[in-house]
Amino acid sequence: MMSAMTIKRRYAPDTNFFLQFKAAEEVPWGDLTGEAVDEVELVVLIAVASELDHHKGGGNGRRVKRARKILSQLRPLVSGTAPGDEVVVRKANPRVSYRLAPVLSAERQRHELLDPTKADCRIVAEAMACSKELYGGELALMSHDTGPISYARAVGLKCHLLPDEWLLDPETDEAEKENKALREKIKALENAQPQVTLELADEGVLLEKTVPVTITLYPPISKDFLDRAIRAVALDYPEKRGRTHMGAREFHLRQADTYNRLRKDWLVALRHYLKVCPSAWNKAHDPYEVHLTLKNPGTVSADHLVVEVFAHGGLRLVDPDLWEDERKDPSGGFPSRPPPPTVVFGSSLEDGAVEPSEPVFSHGSDEPEDRPRLIGRPGRHFDWWWDRPQLSSIRLEGECGEFRHGIGHEVLGLLLRAAPEVEGSTTGSLEVRYSAKNLPEAQSRTWRVEIEVEPGDSEGAIAEILKDELGVEL
Repeated sequence: MMSAMTIKRRYAPDTNFFLQFKAAEEVPWGDLTGEAVDEVELVVLIAVASELDHHKGGGNGRRVKRARKILSQLRPLVSGTAPGDEVVVRKANPRVSYRLAPVLSAERQRHELLDPTKADCRIVAEAMACSKELYGGELALMSHDTGPISYARAVGLKCHLLPDEWLLDPETDEAEKENKALREKIKALENAQPQVTLELADEGVLLEKTVPVTITLYPPISKDFLDRAIRAVALDYPEKRGRTHMGAREFHLRQADTYNRLRKDWLVALRHYLKVCPSAWNKAHDPYEVHLTLKNPGTVSADHLVVEVFAHGGLRLVDPDLWEDERKDPSGGFPSRPPPPTVVFGSSLEDGAVEPSEPVFSHGSDEPEDRPRLIGRPGRHFDWWWDRPQLSSIRLEGECGEFRHGIGHEVLGLLLRAAPEVEGSTTGSLEVRYSAKNLPEAQSRTWRVEIEVEPGDSEGAIAEILKDELGVEL
């Protein structure tokens, strides 16, 4: 009974087969061509052996180890001691062996598409020559790289693309292993320290590097406008005269004189008030609000955490509690109108009648007293305070005795404004520094603040004030 014919295939592996793929004795060779094979002969090209020689030196990475291993297996072929000029690495199913390609004549004809200066072309040229001269065109190139496969197909050399399934699993080299171990040590050290983080946001949008701020500053009021405003007020609030109406005294003469004197002082005070309004508004203009969030996602609390917020350049900080009071009337109280003379009937009110009381004119407000610190759970709350003046501070400081993940995040609203001397667009920076007893060193983060100034309508704002306070239309 005749035995079945032995199916044998010859392949010329590219260098990447030896460095990046499973060993020849481990792969399922039938999957390469979809047929059952009995023998696989792997012809190691001289160009490939030279590249393996290059890879064997330096370091202890996987490529180096694989190059050294295959060269060690091929040593009997190089020394001429291999039985039958082959090294068998698998005895059956299928039988797998290595052979070393012979040194071919340098004068052999080369294909015009293969550039001898390129490594891929040299490998393809050698495989093509071996296939024609030694194996009757039945030697196929194996590679996982685009270059060799493309050149092989261009010159008509049989070739096979190595399956991805034969690739070795990714493996880090020794240097990467050392780096990984070092990173793990650093992470362990960091986990033994508080992990304080800072975030700055504008209406929920995180600000990474720059804070864009737009503010309104009011130009001075012109003399012509002030004159027109005071004339309008004077017309709506005229002088009083002592007179008799239908036999009855309407105002006592001295009362009218006192009112008129107070009215004159009131108009002077009102003019001063309106004149200084733009300057007062600019000194305490509407601030721009952002939110600073402090977190400690780690498992270790920050002991005696100190946080400092600094405003540099043309930037200032505003105490939000004081701002709520100041924004009501930054120019001081609106000048009080003089009380009108008392209307009398008959002539019983003589020269000794009681005069109306003098009005009180206010041109500013006293500095508010320092507020006591808030009382909270001992050691687990933040206390914050501003440097003076609190409406134009350059520093804010906060303390927390024990800042840990379990007490939640600290969210602080920061009101940003331009320095009082700023008259146009400017820049500044917001710096946040923090330190704790169990942090090795203080940390800081800085945001650039770009302040753009828009001019306000001073005359329109003054007209609104007169309408609201006095009912005077300009």
